Amino acid sequence: MVFSNFARSALLLIACFACFCSGYTISGQLDESILPLTAADFQTTTLMLLAPNAAPIETFLKKSGQFTFSNVSVGSYVLHLQSITLTAESDYRVVVLKDQVLVNKLFAGHDWQKDVGPVVDYPITLEPIIRNDFIEQRESFSPFKMLKSPMVLLTVLSLGMVFVMPKILDKLESMDPEAFKAMQESSAGNKNPEQAWNDLKKKVSEAKVNAQKKRN
Repeated sequence: MVFSNFARSALLLIACFACFCSGYTISGQLDESILPLTAADFQTTTLMLLAPNAAPIETFLKKSGQFTFSNVSVGSYVLHLQSITLTAESDYRVVVLKDQVLVNKLFAGHDWQKDVGPVVDYPITLEPIIRNDFIEQRESFSPFKMLKSPMVLLTVLSLGMVFVMPKILDKLESMDPEAFKAMQESSAGNKNPEQAWNDLKKKVSEAKVNAQKKRN
């Protein structure tokens, strides 16, 4: 009787062990272009096999960029990379059969069971992998970019007016009164810039001649 109970327990343990070991091992790796991985990559990256009516099977990356799923049952899965620092271009459909593993790329918005992408070799290589850059590089100082700022341009213009306007006023004050009057009349009476300039030169010349005659 005792032997019979022991035999039953042994058979039950063997059956449980057989069920536990009946799953398959699915392996793969990240594209070598993303290596070496950082500490943040290991801490924030999880690979998952997703099935409609089963709990997700999860695993983590090794230092070499490889990953392994153990005890995977026969069936169809979606291989998904979930990470803060890394992004895979697409997910993969993984079909586990008794004698082989079939892998296809998936396209966003397509039925993962009926409308799959191209066949992918097994063991799986996830590619391309993009590293997410959340830190914007600080731009180096550039005087040319600074000069393009509207505030800087207004400041430069104001400073220029401060230094230039007094000289213009000095020129106007030192100008002969008749020449100055001729310039005002020309600018007020003629809307054509070219004609106004010619008239101005003519009147200024006449005013200078008249002023010279008066002095003599």
